[in-house]
Amino acid sequence: MSKRYLNNNLRPFRRALRDIHIYDFTEYERADFIAHIQKLRARLADSASLRDITAEVFALVFEAVKKTLHITPFDSQLLAALAMNDGRIIE
Repeated sequence: MSKRYLNNNLRPFRRALRDIHIYDFTEYERADFIAHIQKLRARLADSASLRDITAEVFALVFEAVKKTLHITPFDSQLLAALAMNDGRIIE
């Protein structure tokens, strides 16, 4: 597969990646994560779609991984996760 094909194939997710990096949850503690997740669940119950909260959820998970596993996911890993979330197969 050519690099051009891969870039075009993942292009729709680059905007979501930028949106993920906009959120800043570095100051969050465990209780803050739990409270924020409850707010997101309430938004879903109030007719918000999954697409509306995807970037925010991925940003929360990104920060949780950094805090608990002490590793920082690469952007390519986030792109792959976004694509899998969209139902695509990633190699």
